[in-house]
Formats: sequence, structure tokens, C-alpha cells
Amino acid sequence: MDAAGRATAGLLRPLREGQFRLLWSGQAISALGDPVFPFAIAFLALDTGRGAAGVGVVFAARATAGALVTLIGGVLADRLPRRYLMIGADLLRAVVITAIVLQPAGSPAAILAALVFLVGVGESLFRPAYSATLPATVPAELLQVANSLTSVTLRTTSLLGPALAGLLVALTGPRVALLVDAATFLASIGTLTLMRDPAPRGPSVRRSLWSSALEGLDAVRRRRWIALMVVAAFAQVALAVAPWVVLLPVVSQQRLGGSPSYATILVAFGLGGVGGAVAAGRVKTDAPGTVACLCLTPFALALAALAAGLPLPLVAAVHLLAGAGLEVYNVLWATALQRDVPNELLGRVFAIDQVGTLALTPLAYAATAPAAQAFGAAPVLLAGAVATLASTWLPLLDPGVRRFSSLEAG
Repeated sequence: MDAAGRATAGLLRPLREGQFRLLWSGQAISALGDPVFPFAIAFLALDTGRGAAGVGVVFAARATAGALVTLIGGVLADRLPRRYLMIGADLLRAVVITAIVLQPAGSPAAILAALVFLVGVGESLFRPAYSATLPATVPAELLQVANSLTSVTLRTTSLLGPALAGLLVALTGPRVALLVDAATFLASIGTLTLMRDPAPRGPSVRRSLWSSALEGLDAVRRRRWIALMVVAAFAQVALAVAPWVVLLPVVSQQRLGGSPSYATILVAFGLGGVGGAVAAGRVKTDAPGTVACLCLTPFALALAALAAGLPLPLVAAVHLLAGAGLEVYNVLWATALQRDVPNELLGRVFAIDQVGTLALTPLAYAATAPAAQAFGAAPVLLAGAVATLASTWLPLLDPGVRRFSSLEAG
């Protein structure tokens, strides 16, 4: 067997575990449908005469649900059977998306926004429960590889999903495309129904939702390495990721040749993510935090390349590295959380991590364009590059961050 074959065989090892195989297969099917939803809902809003303003409203509704409900999802993931919570979240999304399809063309935009908000609620309930369930489905020695396989799946579907969405919308229209998305959630429900309930998480004291949320925040506070990296992610999204998302198409249009260049860069970034996710399962180190943080450096270089006006091949190459580095970080980070945080707190900690990246996103998106108009796109992108380097290198001064662990080095 050649090196590629050995790498593939190693990556697929978690699929030998029946419970992980059920969890992963349902998520893989629903993940393929996930990119269909924003594509189809945008064209549904346009086809029904709501215009660009209507598209913006429905996307804002989905993002608002993520910011408001994710922490509640984490609390519920630590209070309720996680399998049932995921089934409920998938059922909610399948029903609501079907309701969207059945809405008449002349229905008020507020109704569509409210339904899309409920889809975002389902996403916010599902994600923390999934991340907290995964460690119970594989032996400890396969945990990192299982996270790697999950990441590979998500990155691959994020590349294939838009093509599927475009094909479905072009051939059948947005309503049929949305029904296909709803069907993927039913497939996920089928696999989750076949899973066994994991072992009990131990006795739990019934607290109010607010007290449970505070308990999760205290768990993060007591693990300084997690708190530092959540703050770092908060800064990176506001100062680097949002400018990248907003200004990448602008720079592509003005300097790199337009939409084909934009697509090329995004594909390079996505392909890098797939490669990085595969590689992450093979990383063996006593300092996973150091490796993970240094792997974010290429994203700073990608911002700098855009600011410097480098030619498209160089910009695409740097984005390939940036996508790879980001997925190595994501896999090592998720694995470290699952190993360091007690299982009964894991849903809340994952939710706090996600909220840390969601909280400022709408404001950061809104602020990027005025900042670029006032100072220019290049200075804003360079500021993002500096912010990325500072927020990933400075935390490495903390030994817990370097180990991605609250345990003392042995």
C-alpha cells in the first residue's frame, strides 16, 4: 500500500466503530445539503420579488439565531440526552424548510425571515450536541482521527454543496432544492435513531438555564488556555475574518480579474481545507497548541497577499496554505476540548467557543465596508493580518495554550 493508501486507511479507522459510523454518516448526508439552503433561500427570496433587501433580511435572521441560541443549545446538550436533542434539531429544520417551500409567493417577508430564524435555531441546537457526542463514539486513541474525518467531510461537502445547489436550482427551482435539503435531515434522523444512548454522564443538579450557562462560563474561566483562545478567536473574526469575507470579492473584482478569480481563490482555500483536515489526523506532538496556532499564520499571509496586490497564482497558493492551516487548527482545537473538559460540561464549552466567533460577526461585517472606504482596502487587510499574528502568537506565551491542556506537563 502506498503512502496515500495508508493515509486514507488511517483516516477511515473510526468508521469501524458502529456508533461513530452512524453519527458520521447522518452528518455527512445533512452536511451535503447545508450549502444548498443559503443558495436556494437566496434565489427563493429573489424569485418571489423580495429583492436584495429580502436576501439580506433572511441571512440576518439565520445569523441572529446563531448568536442568540447557541449558548442555550450548549446548556441543553448538557441537560438532555444529546441524541434526542440532535433528532429534535434535525426534525425542526426539516419541518421548517418544508413550511418555507409551502409558503405562497406573496407571503410577507417577515414570515420567511421568522422561518429562516427557526432553521438557525435548529443549527444552533445541533452543533454543540454533535461535538459533545462524538467522544463517546470512539476510543480515546481515535478521537483526533475522528475529528479529522469529520472535518474532511465538512470541507468536502462545502466544496460540492454549492455545485449541487446550483444544479438543483437551475434544473428544478429553489423550492425543490429546499425539499432536497429537508430530506437530508430526515436521513440524519434515521441514523441517529439507530444509535444507542451513551452511558449516563453522571448525576447532575437541575439548575436554571442561566445558572447552567454561568457554570459553563466558569468552566472556561478556570481553564485559562481555553479562555485565551476564545478571546483570540473573537478578535480574529472581528478584525481578520470579516474583512477577508467582505473584501476578497472586492479585491478580486478590482485587481485580479473578477468573479473567475474570486472562485479560484475560494476553491484553493477549500481544497487546502480538505488537505489540512486529512493531515490533522496524523499530527502527533506534545505541543498541539503550538502547532495549531502556528498553522493560522498562513491566513495572515493570505490577507497580506491581497493587500499587496500579488498576482492571482500567488494569492491562490497562499489561500491553499491558509485553508490547510485553518483545518489543522480546528481539528487539534476540537480534540483538545474533548479531552480536557469533563463530558457533562462539554456542550456548554463548545457553545461558548462558537458564540465567541459569532457574537461580533454581524457588526464586523457591517463595519468593514465603511472602514475600507475611510482607510482603503489594503490597510484594513493588513490590520487583519497583524491582528491574526498577534492573536495567535501572543497566547503561546501561556504554557497551557502551548499544550492545549489545563494539565501540568508530566
